[in-house]
This record gives sequence, structure tokens and C-alpha cells, in this order.
Amino acid sequence: MTARPKEPIAYRLAPWIAAALALFVVARVLGPVVEDSDASAVHGAPRTLRLGAAASLSDVMEEAVARWNEATGDEVEVVTGASSTLARQIQNGAPYDVFVSANAAWMETLVAERLAGAADVSVIAENRLVVITRLARGEALGDRAQPFDRSLFTDAFPKARWALGDPAHVPAGMYAKEALVALGAWEALEPRVVPASDVRAALRLVERGEVEFGIVYRTDAAQSARVTVVADVPSDQHTKAGVLVGRIRDSQPGAELLLAWLRGPTVRALLESRGFGVDDL
Repeated sequence: MTARPKEPIAYRLAPWIAAALALFVVARVLGPVVEDSDASAVHGAPRTLRLGAAASLSDVMEEAVARWNEATGDEVEVVTGASSTLARQIQNGAPYDVFVSANAAWMETLVAERLAGAADVSVIAENRLVVITRLARGEALGDRAQPFDRSLFTDAFPKARWALGDPAHVPAGMYAKEALVALGAWEALEPRVVPASDVRAALRLVERGEVEFGIVYRTDAAQSARVTVVADVPSDQHTKAGVLVGRIRDSQPGAELLLAWLRGPTVRALLESRGFGVDDL
């Protein structure tokens, strides 16, 4: 079994620094905005902010943004995709104001390239990986929960195809590969892996029956009525699947308010309601 990867920098930030920053922004800036019934009087003319969000966050971010728009009068355009794709767009000059990533390494790359400030980045949630199959196949398996061991990928289903987010760059696929390598199953499984452009694309492959199994986030599996969970992927076998939010350099006025909103209790409750872990971050 391989050693657990080193934790990203964001997990090692002093908690009181993040708390102090959030309290300052909310108390001094966001509070007057959300309490004023005429948001445009505070902000000036309404503006459109641009939020890039990992595909696994699309549902919760759309709901969070709808509440933000209602509270402030500002519009936020949500663009979803693989964290890697969005990060590369930012590197190439795409005009995002805030980025929500499902991978710490991509966020740290932006910080290292001075495209985002370290003080403006924080972990707001965590996710878990699960093995899924189409509902009909799951019913055939009955109540027999499958252990996450090498036999699941070799002996039990030796010819089954597996959908993963592309392990070359999609966070969910990268984490899945780490767990499979640690298990000693990656070499046998790799020829049967169907790489997808993002984790939601991997989910759709399983839903449509184009592959027999997949590894996706628990939150993605929960929102589908056409798949069932076969096994849980132990979280100590891969890098933490953290959800990070950060403000992009040269962002528009108002981006710091949106950042504070995404770090705050409303979005935290939304994340928790969708199955994300929000405790002990």
C-alpha cells in the first residue's frame, strides 16, 4: 500500500487566520449589502460576476448563486467544468472572478502563478468517492455490499468497463487512480477504464449503461435516480477531495463579497444538505 499523499497547503493554514478574515469581510462589507433592500444603492449599477465551479459543484453553486442574486441584485454567471479545465482557462486569461475547485493542486497552481491570492483561498467542504453501477445491475447484486478490494476490479467483474474522470487531469479520476494504485488494482483495470471529461460525464456513462461501473463522488451518485452505490472508496487511500474557493487576481469589484458569501453559513448549509462534509475543516 502506498503512503498517503502529503496534505495540500490549504489544509495547513492556521484556522484563526481564515476565521478572522471571514468575520472581517462579513461584518464590514457583506452585512450592509444583504441588509439593504436597494442593493444597487450600495453597489452602484448592477454587475455580472463570473464564477467558475467544478462540475461536481454545479447544482449547489447554481442554488447558492440564485440566493446571492436575490439578496444583492448583482448577477453571477456560473460556468462549470473539470477543475483542471477551468484552471487552465484562468491561466489563459479567461475573466473569472471567483473559482471553486474540487482539487487543491489546481488552486495552488494559480496561487503559485499569482493568479489568485493565498489569503483569498480556503477549504469550504470535502467529498467522498464511491463505486457505482446502473440501478438494474445493482438490484441484481441484491443487498450484497461489495468490499473495496482488488477482487472487485479483477475477479468479481473481470471484463467490466469502468468510467472515471480522466485521471490525467480530472480530480475525481486522479483520486480514484490513487486509490486503485494503493489497492494494487490499477494495472489490471487501466485497459478497461473509459476516461470522461469530468466527473458528471463519468456518471452519465454509467447511467446510460455504456459502462458497467464507475467511480464518482458520493454527492454525484446521490443526485441520480439511475445508479446505485456498490462500495465506498476509503478516503485514506487518496488525496483529500477538498472543495476550495478563491478570488482571482484582477477580479471585478464585488468579487470579495461573493467570496465571503461562498464561505458563509448559507452555502455551508447547502453543501451539507447535498452530502458534502463541512465539519473539521
